[in-house]
Amino acid sequence: VLQPVTAICQFSDLAKRRFDLKTQPELLEYVNGIRQAALHAAHLLAEIRDHGCESRFDLQVECLEDIVGRAVDIVRMQSSCKARTIEISCSFESSGMHVDVDRTAITQVLINLLRNAVEATYENPRQRIVQLHARQFQQVAEVVVRDNGGGLRGIAPEQLFHHVQSSKQHGAGLGLAISQRIVSGHGGKIWYTPGDPSGAC
Repeated sequence: VLQPVTAICQFSDLAKRRFDLKTQPELLEYVNGIRQAALHAAHLLAEIRDHGCESRFDLQVECLEDIVGRAVDIVRMQSSCKARTIEISCSFESSGMHVDVDRTAITQVLINLLRNAVEATYENPRQRIVQLHARQFQQVAEVVVRDNGGGLRGIAPEQLFHHVQSSKQHGAGLGLAISQRIVSGHGGKIWYTPGDPSGAC
């Protein structure tokens, strides 16, 4: 399973060595982003392979702002062509928030949620907005991802996080199911709320 991901890393390294990307900073940023996203995917696939169907995670104390920033960077890179017309903003109720999580797994949850939000805003012909807000109270952290897209269509909210359920025409329905499994494995909850006046959070 990891062979295609390994090839992506190798070709991105080859591109950096073969071409003078130092004189092309934007292209260098894209190549570095490709490699970082591939390494993240390799780590996640390795965890899935090692853990099988069990919900075991390598919990460490991590900076929530760093995890959010990493996820946003990856989504911006993956959606670079269209994201230039999309405003992705992050806010934190307080600085220095730390959480006891599996960094790779929770980063993937945020990537899935942000990617869904970005894709939902493509339906909005006007200003496309994705907002992420994080707060912490006692031992619990809450992260809200909100968009101004078209909202949930063609699927009941209670089915949204079930395996192979997707509101997107070409969606496989895996992203939210995986996210639900990861969050539950951390002892948390994930849910959908209709946006006001449109979109989702």
